[in-house]
Amino acid sequence: MAVYDFLTLSERSPTPAPHHSSMFTSILWKRGLIGLAVVFCIALPLANGNLRVSRSSPLTGKPLLTGSGVPAPVSSILQRACRDCHSDNTVWPWYADLPPVSWRIHSDVSRGRAFMNLSEWGEYSDDQRRGFRLAILTATQAGIMPPPKYVWMHRDAKLSDAELKVLQEWALSQTKGCPQNRGAMPR
Repeated sequence: MAVYDFLTLSERSPTPAPHHSSMFTSILWKRGLIGLAVVFCIALPLANGNLRVSRSSPLTGKPLLTGSGVPAPVSSILQRACRDCHSDNTVWPWYADLPPVSWRIHSDVSRGRAFMNLSEWGEYSDDQRRGFRLAILTATQAGIMPPPKYVWMHRDAKLSDAELKVLQEWALSQTKGCPQNRGAMPR
């Protein structure tokens, strides 16, 4: 009977122990993927080299709103909160070269400049400037400028209620007589 018990016990297949090599392989894969992502994020900007130069204008050093008679407080607010997206004097943050974030940043700046470029303010006609002031008034009243996603990363672009009032009063006073502005009051 002892031989029978031995044979039956040896023929039974015990539940296999968990494979430590599969856990080890899984950890290696995760580390490998993370390492590959890090290398990719570092290598792509280096491969692009002059990403900034090719997608944006160089710093002009030209003051914003030249030849417009914009009051100093308004000019100061626009310089601080709007310059990076709406002028040729963009100050690029360090992460502006890291894809895929860089793609979004460069796209936003290009769109902002295409809509209104404060570096070219003196070249716009009076009607164009009036339209831009009306757009500034509307965008600040609606709370869409500066964009919340931008302010989240650039705290210095956040406008206080007093600064919003200064901008809105300036824009409103400069758009008087504009048909779209009749009856509009700053909030």
